Amino acid sequence: ACAEASSRKFGQIQWDAVIGVNLTGATFMVRDVVAKMVATEQRPGVIVNMSSIARHGNRGQSNYVSAKAALAANTTTWSREFSGFGVRVGAVAPGMIETPMTAGMNQKALDAFVEKIPLGRIGKPEDIAQLALFIASDESGFCTGASFVADGGVMASKPYCASGAYLDRMSNACKGCRYDPKKATGPGACPFTTLYWD
Repeated sequence: ACAEASSRKFGQIQWDAVIGVNLTGATFMVRDVVAKMVATEQRPGVIVNMSSIARHGNRGQSNYVSAKAALAANTTTWSREFSGFGVRVGAVAPGMIETPMTAGMNQKALDAFVEKIPLGRIGKPEDIAQLALFIASDESGFCTGASFVADGGVMASKPYCASGAYLDRMSNACKGCRYDPKKATGPGACPFTTLYWD
């Protein structure tokens, strides 16, 4: 559930609906599942949460972002709480994935988004399923508390200026910055010449 709205405009119902599905529901499911894991001899167990790269911030989605960021944080918290019982916890943080929602997107908007993905495509449900399977398998038996990103390289290649402004690949201009990133000297020149990768 992801009811988009500016932070200045959404109401309590929109907030509660998104938090309820993406955070509250997941939290109480984990509570109940862990109780059963601990009460049986079927150890070790693995919990796989569904976070999102949106947890780093996404305009118009502060409710969804809050839920997914909290779920990623709880993945770490729960790993510390449950490791003594032999229960591992991990999370998948997908980027843009083929779903009924993306199928309904305007093609021009979808193409613009894909252009920003280093691997040149949006993900498939199988990409996420395989990662979740890895987290749940013995092959990741020494992993707990981590969020695994599956976004085609978006987060690994998202450029930011040292001032913290985002450098948009489409326009090659900084968003939220008064300086010109193309000018090294003179009036309006950007004093932050080093890009870092977040």
